[in-house]
Amino acid sequence: MLGSVVAEASAAGTEDEKHSDHKTAIGLGVGYVPRFEGSDHYRVREVPLINIQRGRFFARGGDGIGVDLVKGERIRIGASVAWMLGYRSKDVPAGIGKLDDSIGARMFASVNFGGLTTTLSATKAVSEDDRGLAASASFAYPMRVSERLTIIPTTSVNWADAEYMSSYFGVDAGRAERSGLPQYAPSSGFKDVTLQLVASYRLTDHWTLASAAGFTKLMDNATDSPLVERKQQPGMMIGVSYVF
Repeated sequence: MLGSVVAEASAAGTEDEKHSDHKTAIGLGVGYVPRFEGSDHYRVREVPLINIQRGRFFARGGDGIGVDLVKGERIRIGASVAWMLGYRSKDVPAGIGKLDDSIGARMFASVNFGGLTTTLSATKAVSEDDRGLAASASFAYPMRVSERLTIIPTTSVNWADAEYMSSYFGVDAGRAERSGLPQYAPSSGFKDVTLQLVASYRLTDHWTLASAAGFTKLMDNATDSPLVERKQQPGMMIGVSYVF
């Protein structure tokens, strides 16, 4: 869930210009999010808000740093290097240990039709051998409420392979012995479905206030993990960005 909320909020401040050829917006936000997927405890986390577009090159929130291979009025296809978040050892049950962040190779395709943007993406970890592959289908419908206010309802369905599921939700023999939790080896499947509402308000010509609220429901094999304390998780964040 953390990744989804942060991605939407990071781009929210400049959603109207997201597809323009030249745009730079940089800011900072604060999120109140679960400590890990399935956690019943929350933490406050700082969130950099970045949305840079220079021709085909971009650096943007959850999209990562990459290039638009195809960039049309309705269709975008591209590739990027994205960040896959792990978790800290102090955020999970004792004995589980930390899960390092990973660099991922991401491919995506977006189609805009009738104001609805449909995006299919897949991210494969490249810096951690055991991190696996995650894929997502998301649907966003930006609505301009006024000249300054834009609201973006979004829903996404996320799938992961067995390696990814085992990294985030599995409990191998070593973890089980150290933590006292039962062993668990999840297979591939749908990981979660997430609903989000992102709002951006243009304070001035350069300053934008962005906020995001989301709700994630874990699915299938994720919900059976002994690590999961809560199957439904809300999250929120607020931040401000400067448009150059």
